[in-house]
Amino acid sequence: AGIRRARGIEAQLNRVSESVLAASLLAGILSPDDLHGIWHGFTAMRGWRDCRVPQDCLLHMLSGILSVLDEDLATQWKEQALTQELTTVQQSISVAAWPGLCQLLGRLPDCVTPSEIREALWQQSFVENPTRAPDHRNFRRFALMAAQMVAIGVELESDKAELLVQQVLNLDRPWRERRDMLSGILSAASVADRQQVVRNLDQRFEAHADIDDFEIVCGIAEHIGVEIPRDGAIRRCALRRWALDTKRGGVLPVARLMDFVDCDATIGEDLALSLRQCGRVADAALLLSRLPLSHSRRMEGDAVAGHMDLAAGDVELARLQEILALGDDGAEGGIGADGVFGPVDSSAFVLPSLGEDVVLAATAEAALAGASRLEGSCLLAVGIFREEAPFWHRPATLLVMCTEDHVEMFDLTLLRAESSERSWPAGQSLQIGGSSSSSAPAVHGGLASACSWPHAAARLRALLSEKRMLKCIFGGEEELHDVAYELGLGIASSLKPGEKEPLGPVLDVQTLFAELMAVDPEDPANSWSAVARRFLGLRLCLEEEGSNWSRRPLRASQLHHAAAEVWTQLPVL
Repeated sequence: AGIRRARGIEAQLNRVSESVLAASLLAGILSPDDLHGIWHGFTAMRGWRDCRVPQDCLLHMLSGILSVLDEDLATQWKEQALTQELTTVQQSISVAAWPGLCQLLGRLPDCVTPSEIREALWQQSFVENPTRAPDHRNFRRFALMAAQMVAIGVELESDKAELLVQQVLNLDRPWRERRDMLSGILSAASVADRQQVVRNLDQRFEAHADIDDFEIVCGIAEHIGVEIPRDGAIRRCALRRWALDTKRGGVLPVARLMDFVDCDATIGEDLALSLRQCGRVADAALLLSRLPLSHSRRMEGDAVAGHMDLAAGDVELARLQEILALGDDGAEGGIGADGVFGPVDSSAFVLPSLGEDVVLAATAEAALAGASRLEGSCLLAVGIFREEAPFWHRPATLLVMCTEDHVEMFDLTLLRAESSERSWPAGQSLQIGGSSSSSAPAVHGGLASACSWPHAAARLRALLSEKRMLKCIFGGEEELHDVAYELGLGIASSLKPGEKEPLGPVLDVQTLFAELMAVDPEDPANSWSAVARRFLGLRLCLEEEGSNWSRRPLRASQLHHAAAEVWTQLPVL
């Protein structure tokens, strides 16, 4: 009860703090020069075990001060703080205060360098330990502070990040605690280091099969958006378990299973055996015909080993596999960006020609350019496509935003993989013709200025909060919050300036049409393909619905399906 009361008080402190010093300034009790005494408040907290709440109060006091000063006086006050006042106390200020001070003052003092911040972060977490807390609490403290350092351009050195990861993994703590610590530490590491840690954990899981490593990697992927290696042991283990489960992947049509197995011969053969045992001989043959020959199958000379069992259907399986292999059209590998931008079913709806206004953004510059093209519209259709299998957290891999004249697609998997320290060349994005042209998509230039994914994500997040733009999304406000969450994965909170801006206005397309047709929102008659057929007379191709959205490159037919499903919300409305 005492803790709950304390948390309730803490929640009110920030609102009250903004007016404390500002009121004294307006009343003439304090002068602007007197206000520099606030820096001694920051130094007094340096030795506290947890100073986040009082430190936030001081930052809000500063914000209140700067809001009541006129522009010239505020600029002069900031410059005096940066060049004179902070230079005398910077060694005594907690490292956790610098991201907030940087945001308020516009920059850090020249005397505060990244190497100094990294050293202070280490000292305050592991050396200055006034309460003699256990080691795991030191790591937790380090993770909390490190997660904010990215906002001021401070990343952990690769060797130090690797050392911390090893030490956390060796702690005798539950895997959930270690996962949270690693997520905080990796938030301050470079994107390359994040990916390397996940690869190392994947190899460690392959060597030792420790379920804790599996759960930790899945947790890191969920919390900071790092992709689990496509050819790694963790993904293959999860995929095999999902595909062989007769209540999950095992009930899907074989075309879907082929898409998820994605030419993995070992998993494919195990899955084909499972299909045969379920009596799906033709499906097993089709799956085997699309797999590369494994070493065991080469040695045996056929997909069916040993003597043919007529009762088990081995003869039918071998014959079907031989016939289907003759007609192999390469479907198992996908045709990627070189295919026709259109539906698989040629008689289904084809997205109207929008010229050069159907764009897939795979770099930060292209994403920023796409956000710029969407600005100013009064109506925006939004859709998100997730990896359906094999992981339970279903990471989002593709975001689609449409106006009447533009279709902007954002490859979240590739965008998150970009390094935050990279100096970008001219932006690149995949340009797709709006018609069913068979020519390969062209790569075109975008913004010439340097940018990074956090900047582009903040611009996209701002669109979701734009009050003069109505957002239409199948799933309503809850789905829109999911989109905002996915855009912020792995990005420090101080790099998300509009994170607390309310989302909307939003129109829940699913609920709207359910009420119009007097059906339950989850009724098949309220699926988007059924709604488009009823109100527009258009038949959307469903061949790519539920397909493997984690594969790269995405098929051109997948991109068309995503664009058509989101864009058609606009003419229906």
